[in-house]
Amino acid sequence: MRNISMGKLIELSINRTKLVLFQPFSLRKWLCLLFIAFLAGAVGSSSGSGGRNVRRGRSTVEAAECSLVVDGGSNDAAFTGDYIQDALYYGQESQGYQTQVSRWQDFPFAWFTPAFGLFLVGAVLLLGVLSIWLRARFKFVWLSSVIKNDASVAGPFRLYKQEGNSLFWFYMAIGAVAVIFFAFIGFWIFRAGIAGSISGPEAFWPILKSAISNYFLPGLLVVCGLVFLILLTFAVEHFVVPVMARDNLLFSQGWEKFIGIYDKNRKEFWFFLLIFIGLAILGGIIAIILALITLLIVALAAAVLFGLPYLLLALSLNAMPIFVFYAVIAGIPFIALVILLFASIDLPFAVFFRSFSLYFLSSLGQGGNFLET
Repeated sequence: MRNISMGKLIELSINRTKLVLFQPFSLRKWLCLLFIAFLAGAVGSSSGSGGRNVRRGRSTVEAAECSLVVDGGSNDAAFTGDYIQDALYYGQESQGYQTQVSRWQDFPFAWFTPAFGLFLVGAVLLLGVLSIWLRARFKFVWLSSVIKNDASVAGPFRLYKQEGNSLFWFYMAIGAVAVIFFAFIGFWIFRAGIAGSISGPEAFWPILKSAISNYFLPGLLVVCGLVFLILLTFAVEHFVVPVMARDNLLFSQGWEKFIGIYDKNRKEFWFFLLIFIGLAILGGIIAIILALITLLIVALAAAVLFGLPYLLLALSLNAMPIFVFYAVIAGIPFIALVILLFASIDLPFAVFFRSFSLYFLSSLGQGGNFLET
């Protein structure tokens, strides 16, 4: 049973956020915490063509216009002749392109393209697995940073090796199940779409009725699956991970212990979830306001740093190369600073919500404190 009011837990979480980030403020610590939170997932998303392609895109229209001119019996022979020459030119160009494609297909190393595609797919999958592994390990590093008010990485990364690897295998398992589930639903929707397709001029209501009968059940399953994944991820990251870290448990053991705590405090957990959602909405509104203010400041800074030099160098002195050199030299750190500023908006909220769930667990009095209240 919770022994501290929600208002007090919110106050403690705000004070903890101030302590971790601002008492005292350290840029090095801030950057390290931002790096840890990013890896832990706590913070945090048609092209033009060349001149030749443009001319190719016009060839069909121009050939059609040429045909219209010839068929219409125009007396302007020179005008018609120009279009005929263009049509012949584009026809020769198209034949040359097809010849190049044919030669490429006969090239001894034509297998390189599919092999390179397979290599890219394998590299993407490998990077995806690596990112999941890092996220699982850094969940514990991030937890340690908030609990100990310390931005160390190496120590907690080694300390929670067993727990992090166990969480990683859970992520892999639940990810595989989710892929299979949503692939099945996607195939179901595809088959339902083929079976319920309506051709011809049909009325609105028959089409709507067919869509509801064919897509309602799989759509409902998709929504239920997403809600289940969100709740499961929320429970794991906010409750199971702290239990695993505090008692040095594997995921299955941590989950079992969390279920024991949940069974004794069901109403408290659901009430906490409602409060958490409300605070998350409020935090999102505040974050949007801060982002807009930051955007305004960035725009003003960009106008001063790049707008004024452009007027002076490029327009007044006609020294465009000098301005381009200046823009590149000043633009790289400016862009890095902008990215850092927008990423930093989420950091106080990440510390607050991490502290809030830890204080909540401590208030239940189930085997000791996760954070001192």
